[in-house]
Amino acid sequence: MSETPTYIRNHEAVLAVVGCWSDFHDSPLLSLEYSSEHSRIDLVVHVFEMTSRVDSRGYLESKNHHLVDFRFSEVADVDLTRLTVPNTLFEMSFSPPRDFDLSARFRVGLDSILGPPYEATFSAASGEVISVSACDQDGNSA
Repeated sequence: MSETPTYIRNHEAVLAVVGCWSDFHDSPLLSLEYSSEHSRIDLVVHVFEMTSRVDSRGYLESKNHHLVDFRFSEVADVDLTRLTVPNTLFEMSFSPPRDFDLSARFRVGLDSILGPPYEATFSAASGEVISVSACDQDGNSA
């Protein structure tokens, strides 16, 4: 379980549906839009909960599927060159809150399940969970 980045506005919306702050392991990264003109990154991640049940194909079943729409503003140090979208994340990492308290900025890391070098990083002055909406297991809005 990852430390909750309390500096992300509306982070409570993720906590409400997941029960904790997710590291977004195995979460599909459905979209990522970078606007250098507006110094902003918008991305949508499909988050879900794994169960211990196995389906008829031998895969673990999942439940509690949601789309999490993030917006990051005043971005800098952007390196998105090695990450393709769509993708599946190994992890989406955030700086600890104490780092944000010291510098008024935080770092975000997007690591693909394909491993290095398929990753992206950037820093931001603010972040927000725009919305959290229920979806089906394929990421289609419910």
